[in-house]
Amino acid sequence: MLRYERDACAQLQAIEALQEFPSSLSLDLLKETVYDSNFFYQVRIQAAKSLAKLVSGLAGGSVTLLIGVFQKLFGTAAYPSIVRYNDFSDFASYLLQKALPLCIATVRNTHGQCPREVASFITDLLNYSDNIFNKFSDGHYVGSLLEALAASIAPKVTVGTESVQNGGSSQPLLSLSHDMQEILQEAVQFLNTEKLLPSYHYTITVSCLRVVHALQKNGHLPLDTSIFKEYTGSNHFVLVREAALSAIVDTVQVGQREEDLSFLLDVVENDDPAVRLSVLGMMVRSPPFTRRSESTLNCTQLVEQLWELMCSKLSHDTRLRNAVVDLWSALYGRLTPTCMPQGLGLVIDLKEKVARSSMASPTTTPAVQDLNIATHTYRQSSSIPAVLPHPTPAAPTTPTCLSLAPPSSTPSPSSLPSLTLTPKPTLPSFTLKRSASKSPSWEATPTGSMGAGPEEGEPRPSKKHKADRRHKKHKHKSKQKHSTQGLSPHS
Repeated sequence: MLRYERDACAQLQAIEALQEFPSSLSLDLLKETVYDSNFFYQVRIQAAKSLAKLVSGLAGGSVTLLIGVFQKLFGTAAYPSIVRYNDFSDFASYLLQKALPLCIATVRNTHGQCPREVASFITDLLNYSDNIFNKFSDGHYVGSLLEALAASIAPKVTVGTESVQNGGSSQPLLSLSHDMQEILQEAVQFLNTEKLLPSYHYTITVSCLRVVHALQKNGHLPLDTSIFKEYTGSNHFVLVREAALSAIVDTVQVGQREEDLSFLLDVVENDDPAVRLSVLGMMVRSPPFTRRSESTLNCTQLVEQLWELMCSKLSHDTRLRNAVVDLWSALYGRLTPTCMPQGLGLVIDLKEKVARSSMASPTTTPAVQDLNIATHTYRQSSSIPAVLPHPTPAAPTTPTCLSLAPPSSTPSPSSLPSLTLTPKPTLPSFTLKRSASKSPSWEATPTGSMGAGPEEGEPRPSKKHKADRRHKKHKHKSKQKHSTQGLSPHS
């Protein structure tokens, strides 16, 4: 699939599959992929990375395999160990030439250390790099070689126990190995040369600072942030400042020094907005401590300073304020900081407990108690019960209603208004009966006495009689209308 498939994505998947099967056949296929210029350059770079992992995993694997690949591609014909003149006209070849030293620097032996051949090989590349006949700058290429040196640095196994006074503080006297001395010498040389002939965007300076930081982080040099603080000033390029600040952030995480953390927070408060946002992002990605770890940096002063930044100093800038909130979340999460007094949480719990108890059984003040007592005596003196029952009528035909007697001019507990029940007068109800006449009519007969209406046995008007009366009345009105129309306006 890797040989005959023309799709770049399928080729990358094939390389990932070969990485899971370490064997000599996989090594040969990956070597052929790196050599073949018909492959896409990203496929060739991925093959070189997989080849480095296979060499590290195999018991009989050697870093000379990868070094031989680089020398065959970019070495001279007479002496492959000497690199050719730089020629960056072919961009695919240039990107592969930058990536191969980084892949070689990631190789580790069974003890987790980088082989000595790697450091000497990369150092020779830096020394024999010649850019005279090249029309492109080699700043990024040299920077990638320096970063490869930084990647080849492994943690120091043995550290000297002697100490030396340095600026009032005792630091262990470290003995550098020959390889580390060469790496440090190359970094210092290029760092001094960069001040005279700076590269584009100070790429070499950034790489040299990373080399020095890698030596300090792995225990080959004592932790000292004064070197990086010199490159954090506003007179330096922004990428150089960010590289130096990134080294200080990592040093704070490893060394746990309060002065370095104070320096970073001072930059967050007073520097340019872009640099401030960059520093906050670095501190979020690698926080000085976490809420589950015990650190001397976790103090009330830090909590108050971050809280002040969130609430007042950075309230006008949304991005910076959100970055500080992210830093707070990385340090403390949603819990109360452990450095704060624990009594505050107890007070809040007591308040919540009192609020719950007041909702369950509300307490009464003395004035309310007196009012309740007075109401109780008033209810005892009067004949009205505390809760009046709903009146129930004796029969459906005789409902009852309530009437309130007029109160006296001077109310007293003995002469308070009372409620009396009086029967409501019965309303007449009618029943419809069929009349005895031939015409279809109905008659209404009262069933109760109201003092008004016809008595029993008296004839009642039928519907036909009512219709005749309405017809006569309409006829009379029409005659009167015709009589008035014949009159003249002067009559």
